[in-house]
Amino acid sequence: EAVGEFKLQTGAMGAEYNGGQTAVANFTIRSGTNDLHGSAFYYGQNEALDAANLNTTTAGKRKAKFREHNYGYSVGGPVWIPKIYNGRNRTFFFTNLEKDERNQQQFTGLGTVPTTDFKAGDFSKLLDPAYTGNPKSGTHVGSDALGRPIIFGQIYDPTTTRQVGSAIVRDPFVGNIIPQTRWDPVAKNVVQNIGIVNPTLPSLLRNIPTINGQPLFNLHSWGVKIDHQVNATNQLSGYYNQSYRSRYNNGAGRFLPLPGPASSSWQQQITPGNMVRLSLTTTLSPRLINHAAAGFNRFLNENGAIPATINANLAQKIGLQNLPGTLFPVIRFNGPGSPLQGNSIARMGVGFSGFDPNGSWIYQDNLTYLHGAHSFHLGYEYKRYFYNDRSLSDAGDFTFSAKQTDLPGQLSNTGDSFASFLLGAVYRSNHGIQGYSQGFRQPQHSMYVSDDWKITPRLTANIGLRWEVIPPFYEVTNRMSEVSLSVQNTTLNRPGALIFPKTVNDTYWRQILPRLGLVWRATDKMVVRAGYAMTSTPPIANNWGYGGFTYGFNGSVPTIAGTSSTGFADDPTMYLRNPYPNLAGGLPNKDPNSANYQDVATTARDANRPGYTQNYNFTIQYLLPAQTVLEVAYVGNKGTRVWGGSPGNGYTDYNGLPSTLLARGDILNDPVSDHPAFTPFAAFDASQSVAQALRPYPQYGQVNEQFPYNSNSNYNSLQVTV
Repeated sequence: EAVGEFKLQTGAMGAEYNGGQTAVANFTIRSGTNDLHGSAFYYGQNEALDAANLNTTTAGKRKAKFREHNYGYSVGGPVWIPKIYNGRNRTFFFTNLEKDERNQQQFTGLGTVPTTDFKAGDFSKLLDPAYTGNPKSGTHVGSDALGRPIIFGQIYDPTTTRQVGSAIVRDPFVGNIIPQTRWDPVAKNVVQNIGIVNPTLPSLLRNIPTINGQPLFNLHSWGVKIDHQVNATNQLSGYYNQSYRSRYNNGAGRFLPLPGPASSSWQQQITPGNMVRLSLTTTLSPRLINHAAAGFNRFLNENGAIPATINANLAQKIGLQNLPGTLFPVIRFNGPGSPLQGNSIARMGVGFSGFDPNGSWIYQDNLTYLHGAHSFHLGYEYKRYFYNDRSLSDAGDFTFSAKQTDLPGQLSNTGDSFASFLLGAVYRSNHGIQGYSQGFRQPQHSMYVSDDWKITPRLTANIGLRWEVIPPFYEVTNRMSEVSLSVQNTTLNRPGALIFPKTVNDTYWRQILPRLGLVWRATDKMVVRAGYAMTSTPPIANNWGYGGFTYGFNGSVPTIAGTSSTGFADDPTMYLRNPYPNLAGGLPNKDPNSANYQDVATTARDANRPGYTQNYNFTIQYLLPAQTVLEVAYVGNKGTRVWGGSPGNGYTDYNGLPSTLLARGDILNDPVSDHPAFTPFAAFDASQSVAQALRPYPQYGQVNEQFPYNSNSNYNSLQVTV
């Protein structure tokens, strides 16, 4: 409703445009006039009014819920305030609103949640083959070191772990029931106070329907434009747009209710946006026109936990200690074990909350000079991109497995992940700490000149040149780090150290982008067009966050599976009721070795040089009889330094093991402690593998290029249109 004109320029675009590799889209917002005009629309859909498809009818199922309300309006006219201001012929407004609200529930599968009995601590049905569907359930599958029978599906008490001779034993829970007096207080609070979704089907597995897609979706966009004729030579225009989108996603079980209790894994993504445009067009003389414009864009990606659960002190309310009250913790059941032992139970909690404002400031000035057959354009454009990372620390990520409630050595026959959870017996965990918020900035300067030259009545040329200067990317308070492969690590006496620079790359001065277009009216029925343009992407393109620059400012505290304080590998690494361990060293940590043995990122000094695309085309249009036009075109482009690369997520690994060393075979997987001759430096962790020791930079895992402009592309086509 608000778009008055849409123009798509492909191939050989003018020098005043850049930022798209092969095309630029321009939208012109409608303006008001001296007469008041308006329009409104509504589109609605309801499954009750839809015809059922063949599959639904054949299966005798109900139609899936789908309801949509899409409506809006637009209105424009002169600004008129009774007895105060009459803007006819001078001041005009135009405003529009559009909303789209969708609710769809299409059940497409089944998930697993803990049964009501399990949430009461009663696991006796694991001994019933009629319930589990496994004939071994409840049967005698062996004896422990004390001569006691081992029953398939039995739950054991991890606090009774002890060694008997050469074997390790535990005592089973009587009747396969865990008394509530033995429940971990954190687990009890989750089950009884926070709540866990109940199954809707009576089975142990696949006991709740899951839904597809985004069940709730809301979108609205509102804008207003004001045009004002200041005087005969100056026209002022302003536009503001506000948009909002909300949708629900789920990386675990997509089951109702939505959003459900705080333990739910439903996450909400909210992306509000604001755009401001101001422009002043000044007619300096009949031949000289100046157009000055400024703009501001701000978009927010608020993605993660449901807003009601953020900073609600849920960690404290359920009894977790030494963890922040930012979010509900993540609780997983996917440790060692089988689906019958609980490892298919849907995850609880979301575990992250991203709050990432991003956008840009823009200023542009374009001077047009008309002289004879020439139309000259001279311009300057400044852009300042920003990206702020205000993510929250999590409240812990805990994984539970059947190992903590099995009989050691009998994992395939005993133990259950949810039983381990009720006891608070953690298999492994991690706590991610966002130590500091960071604000990244990327400026860009552009200058251009072009000439639309009508050489003859039949031949017109567009000649242009654009020059861009791209200063270094930086963080506003110097809270930035990266791994440098050229800096000497004085501790390890070898290249490769974590550094904390003000900038990570150099100013690029040589982004020169020529443009050329020709139009020749060969005959009254035939027109020939040809063009060439070199374009580039914005310097901030393709950067979904800046994780490679946060080492030392963020951190994590893991607890490792198999590292119980009791010395028994199957015992819990910790209990939920225990205070969570502290981060060693604190933040910021500017130790050049603090990123060792991690996958890291580095940046080439010339990484500020963006990729570019050469676009070229040749087109012939011919008027056939019956007002029919035949168009035959060759369209091609060649991309250089295009974003991409491999391996893994489009990044280049500078630290891969040289292929010549693969012939060493299985020894590569052995710890260096077994082969001390491969030790690369004195402080090397001897528990690391020989393969790690032989990497070019053995102190790191993968070393990825943060800005991998390392790919090329080529496209050629013949396009025929009638």
